[in-house]
Amino acid sequence: MPGAWEAGPGVARRRWLAGVGTAALLTVSPTMARAQGPPINTQNAFVTGLNGAGFRTFFFGFDRGGLQTDGRGTGDAIDRQVRVRGQMFVVPYELMPNRLVVMGAVPYLDKTLETGATTGRRELSVRGFGDLALAAKVGVYQRDRPNLTTRAALYGRVKLPTGHDDAVDAEGERLPRPLQLGTGSVDYSTGLILTHSSGPLGLSGDLIYDFNTASEGFAFGDVLHYDMALGYRVLPRVYRIYPAKQINLYLEANGTWSRRSTSGGTTLPDSGGSLLLLSPGVQFIPWPSVALEATYQVPVWQDVNGAQPELDWALKVGIRWLLF
Repeated sequence: MPGAWEAGPGVARRRWLAGVGTAALLTVSPTMARAQGPPINTQNAFVTGLNGAGFRTFFFGFDRGGLQTDGRGTGDAIDRQVRVRGQMFVVPYELMPNRLVVMGAVPYLDKTLETGATTGRRELSVRGFGDLALAAKVGVYQRDRPNLTTRAALYGRVKLPTGHDDAVDAEGERLPRPLQLGTGSVDYSTGLILTHSSGPLGLSGDLIYDFNTASEGFAFGDVLHYDMALGYRVLPRVYRIYPAKQINLYLEANGTWSRRSTSGGTTLPDSGGSLLLLSPGVQFIPWPSVALEATYQVPVWQDVNGAQPELDWALKVGIRWLLF
């Protein structure tokens, strides 16, 4: 069998990238060889492998329909429906090996609002790129032992107002704020991430707070994110060789608590609230440098302030590709 460099530059580069992916996924100990890939919706305290130095993209979508008033369904006819579809593009880069990863993320959005079920349906829609987010994750604690590891990381993010926030309808009226592609404001996030992995089991959790600022007198309410993910590697149960194809199952709980929005210094009663999603998911890693994943999110608890459309469902389908 010819050596890697004897096989030609194209094949050699692919083999070299696979080797880099294997080394990154293994980190500095055999612990990671017994773990899973990163959770789909929950942050993960690892900053190597499929968590950094590559490319991630996923399709996402959700619908908001039935009317809810102060946390309870009213049974009223649906007068307003919101549909959001989008493609998220994320480029992480491991700036300091096994220590610091920085990333940029921007979504392409397709938002639609349908109103007037009883007076004649009217549809408003907008498409385009949303706000650019720049984030960093730094590892602050790492303890590796045979067959298990525990890690902690700090998370920070700044969101820049690159998406349009001044779209108008056919009559020249400005579209509602939630329908705009961007918020028009510079917003900040900070949080803590914890991960513990033992054999085929992994547990990750995060607590992240969004500080939202005002634009033209309007400010979306601050948001607290709290997530937990339980992962189980079903294939292979025990590694006999490495690399090997890997299938991981996830069960995640993803929650948010939002303050009310404000406009001109006045608190808006029909805004903010709490939401908890149950998110089963599956992840397939055919090669050390590629992961395919999908999750379907079901609302199990919603408690909104005032009258707002409730979330019906949400999903994500995507790929992670370790490039560098």
